[in-house]
Amino acid sequence: MLLVLAGAVVYGVFINDPAPASQTAAVAKPATAGGWGEPPADPTTEAVGVSAAAVDGPLAFTVADVDVGTMVSSTEAPLRKDAVGEFVVVRLSVMNVSDAPARFLGVLQTLVADGTSFTVDEEATFYVDGGSVEIPAGAEAQVGVAFDVPHGTTPEVIELRADAASPGVQISLS
Repeated sequence: MLLVLAGAVVYGVFINDPAPASQTAAVAKPATAGGWGEPPADPTTEAVGVSAAAVDGPLAFTVADVDVGTMVSSTEAPLRKDAVGEFVVVRLSVMNVSDAPARFLGVLQTLVADGTSFTVDEEATFYVDGGSVEIPAGAEAQVGVAFDVPHGTTPEVIELRADAASPGVQISLS
């Protein structure tokens, strides 16, 4: 399994062109109630204002959508991952506001839910096109980050970073 994951990462980072914005990975919804409900219509409104972006370094982040489900799958290959609890998938629009290429790294992002910080599930994040994305100067990319959280966890905030040394920014999800 580790060998397959390593091969998929190499393919995604070095060989595969970024997926068009129209392609998104699937997130299976829970069969029964118990998730935290439908995502808010505009989760960025409280934190940064309507149509505004939170900026960290060369990257400007806007939350596009939040999904909760029990499984994620890749649009590029017949790969899927089941959650231990349930996945919270935060889909982002990431714009490079600098005049040089920048890289979005999913592993740097954190979810705060019910007062607990969660790191990304790297394999699931790769499946939702958020592992590592090179963004040319002035360009925008659609990415997803997936967090495996206990059933019924209520997402509060996503902490976003352009790089590990940056202070990061927070966007409210409630």
